[in-house]
Amino acid sequence: MSKLIKTFTNADLDRAAKAVDEDRAYGEEARLIKACFNLYSQNTSREIVAMKIGLIDVTNSTNISRYKSKISVPELVDTLLAIKDLMRELPRAIFLSFRKSQLLRKINMI
Repeated sequence: MSKLIKTFTNADLDRAAKAVDEDRAYGEEARLIKACFNLYSQNTSREIVAMKIGLIDVTNSTNISRYKSKISVPELVDTLLAIKDLMRELPRAIFLSFRKSQLLRKINMI
C-alpha cells in the first residue's frame, strides 16, 4: 500500500498564514489576544494570569473546566507563576501543566 505525502513550500505556508491573518474569526481574534497579552504583559498577579488562562481556554477550546477535578485554575495559575521568566518559558509551562493533568488522570484511573 503506497502512501501519498503532500509537501508544502514556504510559499504555500505564507499563503495559508495570510489567509488565516485575513480571516475575521482567526486573524482578528489573534490580534485581539495579542493586544490583551501586551496590555497586561506582566504576570505578577494571580488575577492577570487567571484571565490569560481563561482567554486561551475560550479561544483554543482547551476545555480546562472538564479537568477541574484533576487540576484547578488556581493550581494552574500557581504553577505558571512559579516559573521564572514566564513569557519565555510559557510554551514549556503549558506543556508541563498539561502533562501534570494527564498524569493525575492516569493515576486516578488505576
